[in-house]
Amino acid sequence: LGVLCLTCLPVLLAQSRLFAVRSVEVVGVPEAQAEQLRPLGRALLGRNLLTLELADAARALAPAGWLQDLRIRKVLPSRLEITVEARRPVAVFVGPGGEALVDSAGALYCGPPLEGPCLALTGDARHAAVRRLAAFLAGSEGLERRIAGADITPDGQVRLLDRRGPWLTVDLDTAAECLPLFERLLEECPGYAAAGSVDIRRPGRFIITG
Repeated sequence: LGVLCLTCLPVLLAQSRLFAVRSVEVVGVPEAQAEQLRPLGRALLGRNLLTLELADAARALAPAGWLQDLRIRKVLPSRLEITVEARRPVAVFVGPGGEALVDSAGALYCGPPLEGPCLALTGDARHAAVRRLAAFLAGSEGLERRIAGADITPDGQVRLLDRRGPWLTVDLDTAAECLPLFERLLEECPGYAAAGSVDIRRPGRFIITG
């Protein structure tokens, strides 16, 4: 009788509705992103919590391309708790195929609508300068509030569009030095608002046109 119980008990538990997944809770991300995951999580409802493989659950959520990492925990008797880490967007790439977010590694992905300012990026999405620019932006606190857009030129240069209007051409290798000078130019040069573009690819040298 004892052997029979030990043999049958796992089968009964695996088929028991007591351990069927009734709720999937998403934590760690804003409501807009959690809402995107809930339809994917519904595919897990009704599965037996005891026999559910966490790798299967992770694959069910994989279509959300903005996921950086996720951890899934079983909470008996019938709940899955999903802790999510989202990719950090640093720019929006605007190309012929539509818009995509750009993370700090320069990878393009789809995600929910952005909250707050984010730099608009155009040019060739395959260019290495896109990745370098994304890494630079990720380490430049508040730059997206001062710059409205960026364009990657075919030779890998970066043109930034200031929120006041003109284009600013920089070399990313010297941008960390040049941008503070550019900020001073915004405040001290009375005719800057009428300029068409500013080139400061060499530290300390401004070429203002337009």
